[in-house]
Amino acid sequence: MKHGKSSKEILSTSAKLSSLVNKTLYLEKLEKHLSCLLPPLLYSHCSVANVRQSVLIVHVDAASWGMQLRFYTTQLLSQLRQEKDFAPIHSIKYKIRLNEKLQATMATTKPSLSQHNKALLTELQQLLAEKTKLPS
Repeated sequence: MKHGKSSKEILSTSAKLSSLVNKTLYLEKLEKHLSCLLPPLLYSHCSVANVRQSVLIVHVDAASWGMQLRFYTTQLLSQLRQEKDFAPIHSIKYKIRLNEKLQATMATTKPSLSQHNKALLTELQQLLAEKTKLPS
């Protein structure tokens, strides 16, 4: 008794799923290739995000890593064009991604006022309330 479709059957019947799997494999291959082309320290702060309309999009941890990546752009494009699979890539853009720890901290930390600023705002609120009172 057959319980379900095999992965090959699913992939052959779904063009969208097959396309998604192929794109994922392509990006993984590009990621491995990029790891060989960049200095290890720089690569540890970069990851392939996507290739869209002949543009390689690389996520970086911070703007400083993006600037360093820009210094390698010409060299990277030249080396990528030597590989048949990556020849269509004509430019590289980077986007800054927040690391997970920073995102979690930002999501859970609420901004707070210092006691001094709190007192100034309270005073300002009272002054505005007095000035906007209508004469009886």
